[in-house]
Amino acid sequence: QTRRGGVRGAAPTSLAEALTRKNSRAPKKSGKLKRKMAAWRAKRKTNLPQPTTPPPGNPWRAHFVRSDEPINVGGNAAVYRMDPIPESGGLWLGSCPKRVVAKEWRKRLGGDEAYAFEALKDVCVTSAFANMKGHALPPPPVNRIVDVRLEGGKLFVLMEDGGLDLHDLVHMKQKSMRAAATPRELLSFAVIVYHILSGIGRMHALEVVHCDVKPENIMVMEWNATPLPRARLIDFDFAGNASDPASSFGGTEGYFSPERARGAACSRETDIWALGITIYQVLTGSNSCRVKTGTPRREQAQLAETFRSKIPHLKRGFAMNGALLQRARNINVKKHVHVEFIGSLEARLWSMIERLLHKNRTAKFQDVVGDAREIAQKARDFAKDATAPSGTGVPTDVGVGGMDWNVEPDEGACVMVTRE
Repeated sequence: QTRRGGVRGAAPTSLAEALTRKNSRAPKKSGKLKRKMAAWRAKRKTNLPQPTTPPPGNPWRAHFVRSDEPINVGGNAAVYRMDPIPESGGLWLGSCPKRVVAKEWRKRLGGDEAYAFEALKDVCVTSAFANMKGHALPPPPVNRIVDVRLEGGKLFVLMEDGGLDLHDLVHMKQKSMRAAATPRELLSFAVIVYHILSGIGRMHALEVVHCDVKPENIMVMEWNATPLPRARLIDFDFAGNASDPASSFGGTEGYFSPERARGAACSRETDIWALGITIYQVLTGSNSCRVKTGTPRREQAQLAETFRSKIPHLKRGFAMNGALLQRARNINVKKHVHVEFIGSLEARLWSMIERLLHKNRTAKFQDVVGDAREIAQKARDFAKDATAPSGTGVPTDVGVGGMDWNVEPDEGACVMVTRE
């Protein structure tokens, strides 16, 4: 209470008063002293070790620059764009894939055995499909893996850039088969539907079930480019042996079949039901079958049954873009064929969805794949004739830009030769 021998105020009578009373007894600092202390603090701050931002995970930093922000984020991993460094000479010899991305799994593999198993399974199944050669049954097309590394305990996968995922195409870019206004756009969606169905059909023929079919796990390459789009399946971390229910698990709410929601193991029926929900979204652009996260399984089963029962009602209120029929009527080459195709298209697409959601959907699945292939072929013929000069029957973009009208899925895989 004293300063230079003099009393400065009475002592506080309580702890509360001591804590709240303004400290008027501290000696006032002169302007010169304040300046000296500020300079000392600045010097001390400069000399202290500054926090550093750890470099982003990139085991291929000698050859590629990783994007700062992910281009796609999932529950277990994030995907980053990888820009090649020209002077590095490239990571591999060869010409494909031309664009690559890096998939970084979020957690370290050593801490969670189940997580590590899922991550490694995705890599192994993808590699197995990509490298199947000379097999009697063709594998589903996949995004090819270039390299796999461990860094800091995390798994990094350098792989072919798969393009845009189907969810972003339908729900973010608001593209759908229903809204298709040109023959070319209709053809693109018909090819995508055929590739999705064909890919799952090929997996099932190899006794493999995906167990997490949804638009986010389907990549679409070359949308709106000169070649026709290519649709490929990704994320095989929940895949299992179709003959062993114990090996199959996982999935996403909203895509569970009624049987799966009630506790049945993942099976071919599970994949086919999820295909029906996915194709419904591609056709309509609607996500009305979405289920809130955390919805009890019993309620999910009821919602799935309700959605199946609503298909006849949804079908009645549906209509394709009228511009397609008008375009078919204006074609001079095989006009009656194209008019008949567009006129019957709605009924055929809804029939596919009904069969994919049917209780006996496994027995009907191959017929659905065959119908999707035929629709893609007829859509190709429609697009070719619609782009031809009047009366010639020859598309204007054949020979100009090398248009590839092949509607079949990719076959085989290119061979990568790494330098490291």
